[in-house]
Amino acid sequence: MSVTTKKGDRGRTITASGRRVRKDSLRMETCGTLDELMSAIGLAESLLGSSRKKRFLSQIQSDVSAICCKMSASPAKKKSAKKAISAQDTLRLEKEMERLIRNERVSVEGFVMPGGTAASAAADLARAIARRAERRVVAFVSKRKSENGEILRYMNRLSDFLFILARSLDRR
Repeated sequence: MSVTTKKGDRGRTITASGRRVRKDSLRMETCGTLDELMSAIGLAESLLGSSRKKRFLSQIQSDVSAICCKMSASPAKKKSAKKAISAQDTLRLEKEMERLIRNERVSVEGFVMPGGTAASAAADLARAIARRAERRVVAFVSKRKSENGEILRYMNRLSDFLFILARSLDRR
């Protein structure tokens, strides 16, 4: 079986809903950046031993995958698709940030140069990609004039969480 189909050789690809679109479309840019984010989170996750943080990152990957599926769906299918992210998902991020700050005494003051440890550098890389992904999601949602308020809130909290996680991993 070949991975190469050659159907994208002219700069077009097929969305999850089966629609052919340009590879440089805002939808594909958004989904591609979310895919990069999932990979960066996977890198950070791979650098952690079996731990609560590793399991939490795995859940975040699932959340980002759900957001990506929502962004790749056609407008007709978006309405029938189940909600990608709920308020409980955003609250889970907030509670974990609070737990890290409180229990691990993570400082949130000032600028920090990424790279204290391999794991914290990976979390910082994921944070930077999360911020870019958030900008892409905002642009996509704005262009489509669709209501994805909880996705926007989640993406905003996600970069904050990854910042706190990186500081936590630096402390170890």
